[in-house]
Amino acid sequence: MLKSCVDFLGIGELVVMLIGGTGCRGPLEYPMVTRLSEEQQWQVDEAWGNMLDQGEEVDRVLWLDVMIVGQLYEQGVDTLVMQSTKTVSDGKVVMTIQFNRAEPQYDEFNLAYYDDKGQEIRRERYLFDEVRERIQYFASPPEIHDEHDEATRQQVLGEWLSERNSRAEEICTHLQPWEPAYCRRYSTAEVSVENGVENGRERVEGE
Repeated sequence: MLKSCVDFLGIGELVVMLIGGTGCRGPLEYPMVTRLSEEQQWQVDEAWGNMLDQGEEVDRVLWLDVMIVGQLYEQGVDTLVMQSTKTVSDGKVVMTIQFNRAEPQYDEFNLAYYDDKGQEIRRERYLFDEVRERIQYFASPPEIHDEHDEATRQQVLGEWLSERNSRAEEICTHLQPWEPAYCRRYSTAEVSVENGVENGRERVEGE
């Protein structure tokens, strides 16, 4: 992951990725922390060791630059707890991301809704597997076995796309008037599946 974010990007693409929030994904894009492979974890551990061994040669600004580019505030950490709060008309919502590299069964995203007196109204707990499943639902078509004929394959893909687009419409309706990039995409494009690949076509007024 670190290689894909740094080694293979030119400085222009890296700046766009960091400022625009695309490319490598951290806890601010999804409510979960990405677990690294053993090789990636080794790379992060070595990077920390190499940097800290240099002592004062790594000045204050360089240290910050390394944190930003390597995403070492999140990538390869041993534990992470991130909490955010949102004041609403009748109380507040508290959202907490918890990650423990040694105990993945406790990785979770919590939502708690409190009234203005501090009484809990609702609480939901999502394990990272649930979060990952929902991300995958929107990102990729269902797996279709090779033995299925083309007609069956297209039918399965079509049903998935119809269901997913209905879900997207429902989500974006609940988000109104806020319109994140995901909702802008589905409000301006016609989406279809051809040969197992999702394709978007901008609508032309009058069609």
